[in-house]
Amino acid sequence: MKGWIIYDKKDAEKNIAFISRLTAELAKYDIEARLVFVENEPKKETPSFAINRSRDYKIAERLENKGVKVFNESAITKLSNDKRRMHEFFDGKVPQMRLVTDYPFVLKSVDGHGGNEVFMVNSREEEDKAVLALATKDYIKQEVCSDLGKDKRVYIVGNEVVSSILREADDFRSNYSLGGRATACELDEKEKEIVDKILKTISIDYAGIDLIYNNGEPVFNEIEDPVGARMLYENTDIDIVEIFVKYIVDNL
Repeated sequence: MKGWIIYDKKDAEKNIAFISRLTAELAKYDIEARLVFVENEPKKETPSFAINRSRDYKIAERLENKGVKVFNESAITKLSNDKRRMHEFFDGKVPQMRLVTDYPFVLKSVDGHGGNEVFMVNSREEEDKAVLALATKDYIKQEVCSDLGKDKRVYIVGNEVVSSILREADDFRSNYSLGGRATACELDEKEKEIVDKILKTISIDYAGIDLIYNNGEPVFNEIEDPVGARMLYENTDIDIVEIFVKYIVDNL
């Protein structure tokens, strides 16, 4: 059996260790995995399955139309990489920070990730600078939560919780890649309730669910697909690649 591990070139360069780990784990099941770049998709070839680690849902759609099983499916990649679409989809299903027009607000590009293209805006001047920095990109303006610099990432494999990590930072963005501190933790009942509602609404092969906090209460922020694993490996003994690959094998 032969599969694809799909990345865009830029992200692949930063994720060589993860790609190698995936390839080695798949090989234990006599599965040959090939790295494929979105930019050079071999459209005349058809893999047995694909692991889409890009943010391009269209490549997943093309493969699905050929009958190829893709992890995650295109619908999840499409939803999770458009913050406006995601906010609208979960509106009324789980608590979220409202979309607003009055200052202050957090301005985010709809397709940003890793804490990039996120701006705290307190005035028209700051808004103009943020919009200029985004050039022609679409964006949303979201109410500022009270508990800044704190969030919790919940790792999901096969629509089940594997682990969760509390992230804290002095910056209003708590992203680990931006220098945030990370600690393994459990979910409380309110957090579990939000995650359970999300997992009853959509089906996730492997992604992260991010929660933020407003007046001490958990609030859904976003789904991270693809989700990184460095924070999990550095703070727990969990081998999420092993878990993910076993899930893939069981679902082929």
